[in-house]
Amino acid sequence: MEERNGSWASPYLFNAKELDEETGLYYYGARYLNPSITLWLSTDPLQGKYPGMSPYNYCAGNPVKLVDPDGRDIDNSVQDEWNRMFEKLKNRISVVEQGISSTKEKLSSIESGSKKYKDLNRQISTDENTLFLLKQKQADMIAMQNDHSQVYSMRRIEGLVGYISMETDILFINYCNDNNFFHESTHATQYMRGDMGFVCGANPILGFVFKELQDEFCAYSMEYAYSGTLTPDFSLDDVKSMFTLENNKRYYLYKDFPIVSIGKNTDAFLLRIAYPKSKGMHGVNPGSGIKVGNYINNVKFHP
Repeated sequence: MEERNGSWASPYLFNAKELDEETGLYYYGARYLNPSITLWLSTDPLQGKYPGMSPYNYCAGNPVKLVDPDGRDIDNSVQDEWNRMFEKLKNRISVVEQGISSTKEKLSSIESGSKKYKDLNRQISTDENTLFLLKQKQADMIAMQNDHSQVYSMRRIEGLVGYISMETDILFINYCNDNNFFHESTHATQYMRGDMGFVCGANPILGFVFKELQDEFCAYSMEYAYSGTLTPDFSLDDVKSMFTLENNKRYYLYKDFPIVSIGKNTDAFLLRIAYPKSKGMHGVNPGSGIKVGNYINNVKFHP
């Protein structure tokens, strides 16, 4: 590690592997990885173990399912973790379905119009909304698993805040607990749908753009649906009022997030409304009929 311009620069970047600055390759131990094409520079020393695939493939072409810690053998720990989260989601769906059925059974024996009747009706409405979100997440996870135009991966991290990052064209879901996984994977889904983009050549963590208030609302709604804390009155205003305390001072997390949602297929003229202070974002007036994905050249959207 060396100091540059007052900050420390580490050669250990993607997957904590050493980047050779002269060649632009990552050293894994058994061989080098070319990050621009996500292929190994040489054949697998254990290629005889995998006769049905190219010896140059990285993680058999699917890092969302597999990891390759040293360039030799494949580890399916990522797929195991993905399967674990999917099973937990299925179990949560089952619990909510059983709860709705039980509440409806209670409702049938209570006088219509009474306070308890109204309370149980509100509970059913909340649980049905929760169930809708959870089933949507189930469909989204299946869609990501079958999305062959984008490589996804996931990793559990320390701390209280997760994030998504784009690292050598691989979208990572970085999460700190199970509830947070369903929040961050919702942002990954938003990228898959073209609701978010990534600035080419930007910081892998900070380079995501077009994450508006609605995107955070959807992510928190999914997180709360999974954790069982979603309330019927949860709204955009609740997200906008979220804050963190630093030195007894409030810092609002999403106060300045645009209300207007922008994505790959949004009319580009809406950029001026969503981001009025960011002239570099919208440039000259694009006119009507031009989509954001065709207007901004330095943003990578889902293929």
